[in-house]
Amino acid sequence: MPWYVRFTPNECDRITVYINNEYWTTWSASAGVVRRVLPEKWRNSSTIKVWCAVAPEGRNGSVDVMWDDAVQQEFRFDDDEEHEVDRPSRILLAQVAALREEIRQLNERIGPMLVSGGQSGR
Repeated sequence: MPWYVRFTPNECDRITVYINNEYWTTWSASAGVVRRVLPEKWRNSSTIKVWCAVAPEGRNGSVDVMWDDAVQQEFRFDDDEEHEVDRPSRILLAQVAALREEIRQLNERIGPMLVSGGQSGR
């Protein structure tokens, strides 16, 4: 489960991102919604420092820093913004995995009832 960043078009033309004080990427609004996985050297870090800047300045930008499809930090900004972002604890990840399995099992049991209109076959 690596870190990744989701860019969403807003008012700005570009968003430049640095990870741990190192240039990573520049996203262009013409690319649309984009999800980019961080490079291997940061992929499994427990904490990352993320700095984002929009161009042109004063136009809103939208970036979500995510871990396993869960937003850990939202950036909604019109200049630049920096945050240290922590990934969820292993305990929390285990709880999420268990809940997903429970949902999958419930869907397996409920699915046939939904298809038959909730009738038990009598």
